[in-house]
Amino acid sequence: MDHLATTNDVAAAFSATVPSIIGIPTGAMDTDLEMMDEDEFGEGEATRTRKERSANRFGYTLGDYMNSNYVRKFLSPAVREQTYVLSRDRQSTFRSAFRVPLSFVDHLTDMFITREWVAATQKCRSPEQLQTRTELFILCALEHLGNRRPHCQFETETNMCPSEHRKFFDLFVNKMYSISTDYIYFPKTMEELKILMKDYSMQHLPGAGGSIDVVHCKWANCPAGDANKCKGKESFVSVAFEVVTDHRRRVIGIAPIQYGARSDKHIVRFDPTVELIKTGWYKDVEWEYFTSQGELKRGKGVYFICDGGYLHWKTLICPFRTDDVSHYSYCYHGRQASLAVQKLKTTPSQARALFCGMLPHLQT
Repeated sequence: MDHLATTNDVAAAFSATVPSIIGIPTGAMDTDLEMMDEDEFGEGEATRTRKERSANRFGYTLGDYMNSNYVRKFLSPAVREQTYVLSRDRQSTFRSAFRVPLSFVDHLTDMFITREWVAATQKCRSPEQLQTRTELFILCALEHLGNRRPHCQFETETNMCPSEHRKFFDLFVNKMYSISTDYIYFPKTMEELKILMKDYSMQHLPGAGGSIDVVHCKWANCPAGDANKCKGKESFVSVAFEVVTDHRRRVIGIAPIQYGARSDKHIVRFDPTVELIKTGWYKDVEWEYFTSQGELKRGKGVYFICDGGYLHWKTLICPFRTDDVSHYSYCYHGRQASLAVQKLKTTPSQARALFCGMLPHLQT
C-alpha cells in the first residue's frame, strides 16, 4: 500500500510540474479539456482568435513598369525613334541583348494583343499600359532565349516580379509553337524555291536546296533510366534535332526530337523535310551546271549539303577532298554552306523554341 501511495504522489507531482516547465499555466490544460468537452457535446462554442500578421520589416510597393529601365532606355516616346534606327545594326546594344530589331518586337506585340493572348489586369487597364507591359515581357523572353539571362534578373529592368516573367515565357513558347508552321517551312512553290536555290548558285552550288545537320542540346533533367540513350559521341546527356537551313541561316525544317546517342544516319531516316524532297515534286526540279570542260548540262532533283556522317543518298551530298581543280570550288563552298547549321548553337531554352518559329529570326 505504501508503494502504491508513493507512485500516485509522484504522478500527481509530475502532472502539476510539467505544464509549468514548458510555459503552460497549470490550469490551462483543464480549461482546454473543458472546451474540448463542450465542443464535442455541443454545449458551448470555443472562440479562436487568429494572430495578427506583423507588419513588414521593410516596406513593399508594387513596381511601376511604366518607368522601368527598359522603358526609359528603349521604349519611351523620347527614345523610341532612335531605337528603331539603332536596332537595325547587328552590333547595337539592342540587337546584342534581344537579337531582333524593335520593329519585329512591335510585330510580336500586336500579334499577342490582337489574338488576345494577353489581357488587361487590375494593375494594367489602359491600352497604353497593356502595350508597354507586353513589350517588356517579349523583350525579356527574347533576352532569355538569346543570352540565357535568368528570369530573376529581369526585376531590376522591368519592375515586375520574376514569377510573372516565368509564366509569360511558358505562354510565349506555347503560342509560338502554335504558329510554327507559318515561319518554319520548306518552299511550297516553284517561285520560292528558285529564290532559295539562287543563293546557292551564286556560291557555285547549283541544285542545292539547303544545309542539313544535327544539333545536340544538353538535357539537364534527363531521367536516370534514359541517360544511356542520350549520351553518345557528345560528352554530356543531350537530345538531338536535325535542322535544315537555307544560305541565309533561316531554319526551313526541323525533324522530331531524338535521343542524343542516335547517329546522323539513323535520324535522317525520320526527317520529314528529307522525305519531302525525295518523294515530292522537288525530285523533278531541273537545274543547270557547267562541267570542267565548260559544257552546259542539266541536273535533276534538289539536294541538301551535309557532312560525311550521312547516308549516301542522291538527296544528301557532302563536300569531299580532292586535288582536282575543277572540284575545288564545290568542296570549299560546300563546306562553308554545311557550317551554317553548326553555327546554330542552342541553349536548353532555345531548344524549346526550335519548334515555335522564333529561332529563324533570332539568328538574323
